[in-house]
Amino acid sequence: MTLKRRFIRYCVAGAIIWFGAQAGTLLCYFTYEIGGKYLALPFAALSMWPNSLAARFLPKQLSEWFFELAWPISCLIWLIGWVLLSALVAIVVHKVVTYRQDRVGPVS
Repeated sequence: MTLKRRFIRYCVAGAIIWFGAQAGTLLCYFTYEIGGKYLALPFAALSMWPNSLAARFLPKQLSEWFFELAWPISCLIWLIGWVLLSALVAIVVHKVVTYRQDRVGPVS
């Protein structure tokens, strides 16, 4: 498999994981009293981990326009984080597979 094909597949998988995490978080928000409180923390951690990386680059005092657009900006940061993580995994997997094929030879 070429790097481009693996890269696209892994990035699409990262976007699907992001969508599932967002859907799970919203489901837990709307069904909190029914049972969403037990799944809210795992879904929140799964969808919001890129915020901890991006928070270092945000200013300490945020402007007023940011608070109006905070949720869409956060969703964009989460999507970028998941796609970048899946792209990194795709590159590492491609390097490992290429290295193993060079050492062992192609598997038929």
